[in-house]
Amino acid sequence: MNNILINNQLILDALGLRVIEPFVCYAIGHVGFIDHDFNKMLVFCEFEKYLDKVSKDSVTAVLCPKHLEKKIRNFGKVPIISSDPKDDFQQLRDFIALNNYKKYKSNIDKSVKIPQSSVISEWNVTIGKDVVIQPNVTILSDVIIGDGCFIGSGTVLGTAFDAKISKLGNISKNFHDGKLIIGDRVEIHSGCVLDKGNFFHGDTVISSDCKISHQSYIGHSTTIGRKTFVMASVTIAGGVKIGECVTIDPGVCICSFVKIGDFSKISTGAVVAYDVIPQARMTGNFAVFHEDFIKRHKFNSQ
Repeated sequence: MNNILINNQLILDALGLRVIEPFVCYAIGHVGFIDHDFNKMLVFCEFEKYLDKVSKDSVTAVLCPKHLEKKIRNFGKVPIISSDPKDDFQQLRDFIALNNYKKYKSNIDKSVKIPQSSVISEWNVTIGKDVVIQPNVTILSDVIIGDGCFIGSGTVLGTAFDAKISKLGNISKNFHDGKLIIGDRVEIHSGCVLDKGNFFHGDTVISSDCKISHQSYIGHSTTIGRKTFVMASVTIAGGVKIGECVTIDPGVCICSFVKIGDFSKISTGAVVAYDVIPQARMTGNFAVFHEDFIKRHKFNSQ
């Protein structure tokens, strides 16, 4: 979140915390994770092993436990003392996101016929020309659908699930202020669920000419390149980056933030926990190169 007025009053309103020294001099800032590299960031740090990252120039203030206060001051940063920095960080982020969330009246092209059993949010939905929507479809807010798409029966678009649990066991919600953006001529068949994105990791994007088969799930902030096929019962976690012309066979599970290169193929039932280079074929749990998997299988069966 860029250009946010971050000062004592905001932190007090959001978290009930009082900053020991004036924070108003850092009036325009950015709420970000410690690995981000935005200007004048407010971050959180719970453990001493991450202090080297706190020292970088992009960090201005740090939500931290009391025992890290002195070391954070030594880096020239503003410590904001918290008994649960991770939970307070999430609450602060959501407080700002909710207060900056914008609504607009949904815009659906006249060519689109909506079955009586389907539900489309009155707010923040845009649907292009010649989109086919089958019965029992739910389209929640912050969804953009391009021209010529197909949305199968029972599919839900624009969902949001991303809870955080802190070291003290506090569970915080995560307000999704991003979008689900679907390109032109995309087919999403029956019983699928697609999350919208959030600010930290970006919008969820399904590029033009993709095909998504039945009962598949695509997590928040995942991006899928053009002409990629996602077969039935595939689970794709949040933040995944999938290239163009990729084939993902049925029953595949792709872990968070994995990158999959163009023209690669993921075999049936594979669990992908690591990045995949372009044009590779991956097989197994955890997925390895297909040829390696076959060699191991032959060896173990003898």
